[in-house]
Amino acid sequence: MSFSHSQIDITGSVTLSAAPVASAVFNVQLLLDDETNGTTLDGDRFRKYTSTAQITTDFDAGFLSSGAKTAALSAFTNGIGAILIGRVDTAAGTPETYSSALALVELETQGFYYVHIDSRVSADIVTFATTVESFSRRILFAWQSADAGLLTAGLPAPISTIVTLTRNFGYFHTTVTEPLDVAHVAARISTFTPDQKSVPFNGRVNGIADYSPEITQAEGDLARENNINVYGDFKNLTNWVAASDGAGLMLNGVSIFIMVTADLWYTRTTEDFANIIVSFSARKDKLPLNAAGQNVVVSIIEQRISLMIAAKHFNPEEPVIVVAEEIDDPDKLAKRMRFTAEVSALGNASVLTFTFFVEDAI
Repeated sequence: MSFSHSQIDITGSVTLSAAPVASAVFNVQLLLDDETNGTTLDGDRFRKYTSTAQITTDFDAGFLSSGAKTAALSAFTNGIGAILIGRVDTAAGTPETYSSALALVELETQGFYYVHIDSRVSADIVTFATTVESFSRRILFAWQSADAGLLTAGLPAPISTIVTLTRNFGYFHTTVTEPLDVAHVAARISTFTPDQKSVPFNGRVNGIADYSPEITQAEGDLARENNINVYGDFKNLTNWVAASDGAGLMLNGVSIFIMVTADLWYTRTTEDFANIIVSFSARKDKLPLNAAGQNVVVSIIEQRISLMIAAKHFNPEEPVIVVAEEIDDPDKLAKRMRFTAEVSALGNASVLTFTFFVEDAI
């Protein structure tokens, strides 16, 4: 298993009754921490921290565990501007799980994209990865393990059962309390939002202790070949995190930055359409499901692609294809228009295709 150039297929739809939507965030992390560790948040389901002083204050007040404090501070050490911390009450009369806690946080805020859990237990990782895979919106799960089998046996069970899932990526560290996952994601997203610039997910991280005991070159290479992101010296680079071929990878071998690009394209395009449909409605009008409506939709898709080319997501030297598909009898019956777009990622041979439907409300 190793990095390979990818074919990413995206499907999305919007109805002609779409409501205004807020712009989704792509540079905020959520850490879910078990309340039994000491993270009570004084009863809040989650808190947003925008400074190290806030973290210290809540820790001193007994609202944050030492692990949550360390992880959050590591995010700020690596340049992040904000982090969310949510609590998981596994000792409640009806015990919560990381999955149920995620759903409860989601009821209060959708202001996060990357999710971490404090647990390094493989069973917890597998269960939560499965939850994220079918979550109500597109988010990514960054997990961490200290399982030595990752260094000697490839992908040990049960981690091996989630290799075909598409929305999780893993880190290895010998010390369970070192927040490599939180720190490295923070380091990669702290400088630019994806709307501004596409940033590779391999790179230096600050404030993380070395492996103890040290791992051998062969152990590190094996973990990387199985798409685990490993910390340490990589070629002539120090404090570097990367997986196979020096790239930051999802567990299934797709480049992390390609998944972010795909999610950004899907999300921003659906937002564009929802907002244009709202503008039609404000004029007491409706986007027509005919050739004129197709021209409007194609223009919106092309505008979004241009913005993503400017942000270095897509390769301007490769063909950009946007097609309004013929409105056939099944489309007429379903009261919909179909569109297909295809682009190539910049700095990567991956091809992204987007099939988009504009549908009349039922």
